Amino acid sequence: MDATASPSLTLHMLRQRYLAHADRHYRRRSGEPTGEAANMEDAINRFIDFAGGGGKLGSRINQHQVRAWVDQLAQEELSRTYVNQCLSRVRRWVRWCCDWDLIPFSITEDLRRVRPLARFRSKAKESRRTPPPSIDTIEKVVAQMRAPARDVLQLVKLTGARPSEILALTNGEVFLD
Repeated sequence: MDATASPSLTLHMLRQRYLAHADRHYRRRSGEPTGEAANMEDAINRFIDFAGGGGKLGSRINQHQVRAWVDQLAQEELSRTYVNQCLSRVRRWVRWCCDWDLIPFSITEDLRRVRPLARFRSKAKESRRTPPPSIDTIEKVVAQMRAPARDVLQLVKLTGARPSEILALTNGEVFLD
């Protein structure tokens, strides 16, 4: 371990410190929390449950341990996309811990060697694309909406703009010519 990393820290302690940071960090401009802090907590908790929370950090967070964890998630037949997102979130957590000198930097480098799951190369489920709804289905739903929402969707249909672009318009930006 590096001289900067504290040998007395456990994975549970690192998780608590990071989740306090994540609760403050993952927020919208309005201050409203996003779902990412909960997603980070879920991924970190899954990893800690697999690795065990106590003991020496170097033996708990290494490329072999993380690869075994990713393989276990794939065996649970979770989606490949979800497994890769969990891997990315654990890497982000470890990088944050390294940035704050809580664990050695070599662990971050070690985790870079763990490759995400490739398509059709594991037991993880592949996500299926959801086909777009038919125009008839959209028109039935739009007909039952309140006037403001219906108007926005009609503008989306007519202009091809995104709903957020329509909602962000001001009167000065609308030209009826």
